[in-house]
Amino acid sequence: MRQIICITSLEASRPAEPQFERQIRRVQRDVLRMGALVENSCLLARKALFDRDLDAARQIAIQDKQVDQFYRQIEVECVNLMALQTPVNQELRLLSAMMQLVRDLERIGDYADDLGEIAIKLFPYPPHPLYGADSGDVRSLSCHASHEFSSPIRFGRGVGARYQV
Repeated sequence: MRQIICITSLEASRPAEPQFERQIRRVQRDVLRMGALVENSCLLARKALFDRDLDAARQIAIQDKQVDQFYRQIEVECVNLMALQTPVNQELRLLSAMMQLVRDLERIGDYADDLGEIAIKLFPYPPHPLYGADSGDVRSLSCHASHEFSSPIRFGRGVGARYQV
């Protein structure tokens, strides 16, 4: 007796679902690692500029190479997953969003690298009075801006109120 097995085209095109999910999780981990490197580069850029730390400025250039490597690797992995695994809508949106995110992270890393290069060029000159040891206003403003960017948007107050849906 013969058995007829029906397989939809979606099932036939995606035989190894757990492997696909593992690959997506691996890409997500790499995006998080890249984001951590970029965040650290921004902190090093601040340290290089405000504290006149040449080692921090040099470390940014090393990390920028790692960020660039992550960018190329993640982009290739996302394209391969899209081309070879035929993701469904939600997965396709996730992969597309990750590609946009790593592009933006790479650009931010480049900005941090540029700030590190500026810090190296400014090092031979004496510090500006606004950025000296007694310049609490500039440091306070920088800390306040950093805190605001890291906190979630609060609707109903200030600028965020305009975007409430």
